[in-house]
Amino acid sequence: THIKEGEPKLTAKSIKGALTGALAEAGLDRLKLSDKVGIPYSTLCKRFREPETMTVGELLEIAEALKVPVQIGGKS
Repeated sequence: THIKEGEPKLTAKSIKGALTGALAEAGLDRLKLSDKVGIPYSTLCKRFREPETMTVGELLEIAEALKVPVQIGGKS
């Protein structure tokens, strides 16, 4: 699972799909991920429901915890 700016078009739906898939691959649930990244559980659940509300910092923290490569502006 990869999240890469531009290819394909980065959308809330593609972010949600990538993170949901990575969560399952990592064998984690949202509660365990919440503890791991330090984002309150209720906030994390909202971010998965409404990924367009996620900050770049939150996205990077979650992606790092799930070992999902993120490429922004040509750098990963």
